Amino acid sequence: MLILGADQLLRLDRQRDWLRLFELAHVGVAQRPGYSLDTATMSVMLRAAITRKIGTPDMAREERAGRIVHFSMRQSRLAAAVVRERLVNGESATDLLPPPVEAYIDARRLYAGKTPRA
Repeated sequence: MLILGADQLLRLDRQRDWLRLFELAHVGVAQRPGYSLDTATMSVMLRAAITRKIGTPDMAREERAGRIVHFSMRQSRLAAAVVRERLVNGESATDLLPPPVEAYIDARRLYAGKTPRA
């Protein structure tokens, strides 16, 4: 299962080959505070795909891939954008990441050479 925040699902159609994701996995969507899945703000294509693929946890267990399942998520001080911003700026994110995740990012130089967003 691919887990996304609701804010990222709203922009999913901006990714290359985004429809292929549904062939590969279910998509779990975290209902994050401050974001709603307002279909009026989505592209027609994204709205159509989401409408067809909304499912339940039971459906996701019975099928191999292709469903969107929503779940609630409590507020957290950890946001991927904060981690990315720190790492791109060459700052430490040790206080935000488990050591194995930090080691993975460092070993693969995932944010090395990236340009900070303005």
